[in-house]
This record gives sequence, structure tokens and C-alpha cells, in this order.
Amino acid sequence: MGGTKCCFRDCPVGSSRNPNMHFFKFPVKDPKRLKDWVRNCSNPDVSNAPPSKLAAKTVCARHFRAECFMNYKMDRLIPMQTPTLFRINRDLALDYENLDQNGEALLVKLTPPKQQHLIPPKDFECPLGFVDGETQNLDVVKKRNTVELTEEEEPQGKDEADEVLATEQEQPVVHTEKTTVAHKSSTTSTSASAMPQNILDIISQLQPSLGIKLIKRPVKRQSGSENELFQLEEQLPKEQTDDTSKMRTVTKESEKQIKSKSCIIDVMKMPKLADKCQEKQVPTRKEYRPIKGTVVRKRGMQEADADRLNEDESTKEQAKKRKLPQEAQKTDSHASPENGTILNRYTQLQEKFWDEQKTPMLEKPTQSIQINLSSSKENSQSDSISETLSESFLNLEENIPLSTDSEDESEPDEKPSSSEDAHRDKLLQEYDKLQAEFEKLSEENAKLKRLQAESPWTSAAIKPTALSLSKPQLYMAIKKYVGPTMAALLRMEMFGGSEERTWKDDEREFATELLQLGDEVYKYCCDEWRFRLPSMRIARSWLEKKNTENSEEFLDL
Repeated sequence: MGGTKCCFRDCPVGSSRNPNMHFFKFPVKDPKRLKDWVRNCSNPDVSNAPPSKLAAKTVCARHFRAECFMNYKMDRLIPMQTPTLFRINRDLALDYENLDQNGEALLVKLTPPKQQHLIPPKDFECPLGFVDGETQNLDVVKKRNTVELTEEEEPQGKDEADEVLATEQEQPVVHTEKTTVAHKSSTTSTSASAMPQNILDIISQLQPSLGIKLIKRPVKRQSGSENELFQLEEQLPKEQTDDTSKMRTVTKESEKQIKSKSCIIDVMKMPKLADKCQEKQVPTRKEYRPIKGTVVRKRGMQEADADRLNEDESTKEQAKKRKLPQEAQKTDSHASPENGTILNRYTQLQEKFWDEQKTPMLEKPTQSIQINLSSSKENSQSDSISETLSESFLNLEENIPLSTDSEDESEPDEKPSSSEDAHRDKLLQEYDKLQAEFEKLSEENAKLKRLQAESPWTSAAIKPTALSLSKPQLYMAIKKYVGPTMAALLRMEMFGGSEERTWKDDEREFATELLQLGDEVYKYCCDEWRFRLPSMRIARSWLEKKNTENSEEFLDL
């Protein structure tokens, strides 16, 4: 657009200076958005102009964000956008969309866009026309800053502004409460001051370009704040001493609790040894009862006598096993008091166990004895208990009378072996049967899978035939949606191709009319378009007949 100038505030951009700049017209058709454009421009030529003249006014691309454009060339805007920025250089701009407490624009640092379509290539020249170190419209910014700085030079606001500048570079106070007091004083001073924080940011960022120098004055603090700081400094050592004393008491109490908990944990862990010893004792009871029962049966004793003997033997064994912990207590009298508590616990558990289990359990105990002995030897604390119990088990084995007859001992060993062999044979037979049945089932399953794999193909092959239509049915269905000449051509395509076929009247008319256009047209339709038309010889015969009939009718008239 030649000869155009930007109307956004005091923007000096024009098409003569910046030929690569893009300008955008005011949205005259959208009155709501037009008001926003006029308000942000705040130009008297724009605000006082009628809507008809606003159509010729323009705003340059510098006053839009990078996200408002469709591409990195910045030549087209996304719909419903308004100009809000007054760029000072590439990275800084005044944002008139975000205002401070005094109703003035905030200074914003512009970040480069991250979207792929907005990132320009390396060799691309930015159409905004900024050069490194250049700032736009410095006079406007200087005027604005000078006006605001003159307002600050009043006697009431001098000390407060200097206090803000001085507090920014002070060293941080050691304690957190001191920092809170300093923050409170700074916030009160800034709220009361006439100079907003936004202007301080502008001055600090534009110091080299504008030539503004900030002079620090000695800070005058109120006496109340100093008194508060002295009080806080006096309270700090007191609080620290209180905290240290509290921490010592807490650590002592925690150590006591840890010691008591460790003792409780040790006591809770030790009864498990008694359970292991109990597992050792149980198999000795299992070991000799089946032998005694077999000896009694071999000698032919009566059932009543056998029951009495079993009861007497069980009572004797219980008495002997109750004496075992007493002997262990005598041998371990020199042990620690913790072992005494463990033995008491063990006696209680043993009495409960023998009261609950009165019936003998028939199992092989040798493996459990070996496992329990090996597991108990791992624990160093249970060595003394395990030694005493093993000695008592050996004494029990020596005291129990075994049968002297060698025949009686050999026969019960042989019988279980024979019974076990028979049981094994039965199990093997059942296993063979199950294996044979499994093989049969697996074969049947494989056959079923094969049939299932073949069945979808057959069903898929059957379904199209069931659902497919014949050519006449298909032609009748399509004929409803096609004109008469197209229906004739479709019929020839579907059913033509042979000279022996009887051609219908509409097909003859189509062929003769096409032949009247020329032989080349007829050949082209047959060769290139692949129409299934009758041969040219037949079509010519039809055309000659038609001509003769027409001539005869003419003569008759």
C-alpha cells in the first residue's frame, strides 16, 4: 500500500520509510472491535473521524503480537485481532491491554514465538524493520518519564522513592522475621508513593538509551521499625536456647523409647524358637507309636487292652515331656533372664498343644527332624535350648522298648513296601489312562480347529452368492435412476458383445444416430471408450433400412 501511515498513537512508521511493512485497515464492519481499535490508538485524527473515513486509516504490524499473524511474514492477521502493543525495540513493548493501578500501560518483554509456522528461517529479514540497539519513539517515552519523575520530586514522595531504590540493593537479613518486617515497610512505602513500579522497570531497562541516572539517597527509617528489629534480635538467642533444650529432652525420650521397643522386639522374636523346638518334639511322638501299634496287633492282643496300653503310654510320655522344660531350666540357670521368660512361654504353649492334640498323627518324622534341627542351628541364641532338647530326645529313644523279634520288625517293613508298590502301580495305570484320554482330546481339538478355520472361507464364499443379484435384476434396479438413452447404452454394455444377439429398437436407434455423426466417431467410441456397440456393418444396414423407409413414406405423401 503506497503512501500509507500508521495511526497508532505517535507511531512514525510509514510506507516510504519501511517499504516491507504491512498495514492493516480498521474493522469498520465490526463496530465493537472498531471501538477497541480506536481506544488503543488514542489518536485525535482517528477518534474524531467518522466511520466512513476510518476505512482509509491503517495500523502497522508493529502493534500486533507475533501470535496474531498467520505466518512468519506478518502479512495476514488471524480473525478478530486488535492492536495492543507499542514496540520500543525487538524485545520490549508497552502493552495497552494490561494496565497498572494508575491506568498506564505495562512494559512487557516479548518472547519469540514457539509455533512452527511463526518461526522464520535464518536468512529471513524481519518486516518490522528494527535494528539492533534501535528504539522506537524515544521522545514519547522520555516525555512520559519526565512528567512522572517531576511528580515524584515533591517533598512528601522523595524519601519513599529513595527508600524503595535502596531496599532493592540491601543485603538480605539473617532471620526470616527481619525480612518480613523489611518487606512490610517497603510495601507501605511503595503503596503510598506516587511513582508506580512499572515506571521504575522502564527506567532501569532504558538507562543507557534515555540517559537517565538514578541517585541513591540515605534511607531514613522510622524509629518504630528499629525498635522492632532490636526486640527481634533480643528474642532470637532466647528462642534458640529454648529450642536446644527442647531438642535435648526430645532426644533423651526418643532414646528411651527406642531401647524399650528394642527389648520388646527381642522378646517377641524369641518365642519363635520355642515353636521350632515344639516342632522337633512332635515327630518323636509320631515316630514310635505306629511301631507300638503294630507290635500290639502282631501279638494278638485284644482291642480293649491295646487302648489301655496306648492311654498309659500317652500319659507317661506327657509326664516325661513336661519334665523336660524343668530339666532345661536347671541346666540353663546360668543363662540370661530373657531365656527364662522364653522357657515359661514354651511350657505354656506346649501344654496347650498337647491338650488340643490327643490323637496320634501317622506321618514320617525323619525329614522334619532334620529340617528343624538345621534351621534351629542357624540361630545363635537357641543353641543351649536345642542341645538340651536333643539330649532329652535321645534319652526317650533309649527308654522306649522296641520289639526284640526280628521277624516282627521285618514284616511291617515289607508290608508297607508291597502296599506302596501296588498303590504306585494303580497310580501309573490311572496316569496312562488319563494321558491317552488327553491325547484323544487334543487330536479332536486340533480337528475342530481345522474345521473352524475352513468354515469361515466356505461361509464367506456362500454369502456373496446368496446376496448377489443377477444381471437382469441389477439392470432393473439401475434402470429406475437412468434416462432412456443411458438405459439403452447400459443394456448394451451388460448384455451386448455378440452379433447373434437380438438388438432392441432403442439400441438400434442409438447405434444409427451415432453412425450418422461419422464413421470416425463410431470407431472412436468402440475403440477408445470401449462401448459394446454392434459392428459397423450391422449399424450401416440398420441405417440403410431407415433411410429407405423414410423415402418410401415421403413418396406415399
